Amino acid sequence: RIEATKNFEYTITDGEATITKYIGTDADVAVPAYIENAKVTEIGENAFAERADIINVYIPGSVAYVGSNAFMRCTSLKNIVIPSSVTSIGYGVFRESAITQMTIPAGQEILGYCLFYGCDNLKYVSIPNGVTSIDEHVFSQCDNLAVLRLPDDIAEIKSNAFEECVNLTIIHKKTKYTYENRGNVPGTVAVAE
Repeated sequence: RIEATKNFEYTITDGEATITKYIGTDADVAVPAYIENAKVTEIGENAFAERADIINVYIPGSVAYVGSNAFMRCTSLKNIVIPSSVTSIGYGVFRESAITQMTIPAGQEILGYCLFYGCDNLKYVSIPNGVTSIDEHVFSQCDNLAVLRLPDDIAEIKSNAFEECVNLTIIHKKTKYTYENRGNVPGTVAVAE
C-alpha cells in the first residue's frame, strides 16, 4: 500500500518506511527520519529520478539503503549527503546527475554498475577502505573527474569502469596511475612516470 504526505509517497512494512517517490516542489529536500512513527530506512528505486528541480538533498541517519537509480538524471542536483548509516547503494543511483562531489560512506564493498555514469560535473569522489570492487561503467563519461584515490583494499575494477574519463588520474597504494582512454574497449590502467 502506497501512502503519501505533502512531499513523499512511501510504504510502511513492519514499522519501517521506504520513500518510493518525491512529489514535493522544494529544491532543497530533507528526507524525514520518521513518517507516521515508522523509521525511514530506505530510499526506493527511482524515488527522485528525473527531477530537474532538486538541488540539495539531505538523507537522515535512519536510512540504510539507497535504491537503484534513486537520483538518476537529477540534472540540477549539486549536493547530497549520504550518512554513514547507509550500508548499501544500488546501481545507477547518481547516473547523469549534476553532483560535483561525493563521499561514499564506509561499509560499502562494491560500487555498483553505472553508479556515477555520465556525471559531467563530478570532480571529486572519496572512496572508503573496504571497497573491494568497482563495477562496470561506475565512472564512465565523468569528463571532469580529475583525481580518484582508490582504497588499498581494491581487488577488482571491471571493464569500462573509467570509460571516457579523459582527465582522470588514479592514485592507488602510493603509486600514481593514469587511465588510458580506449573508447568502448575495456580500459587499461598504466603506471605514470
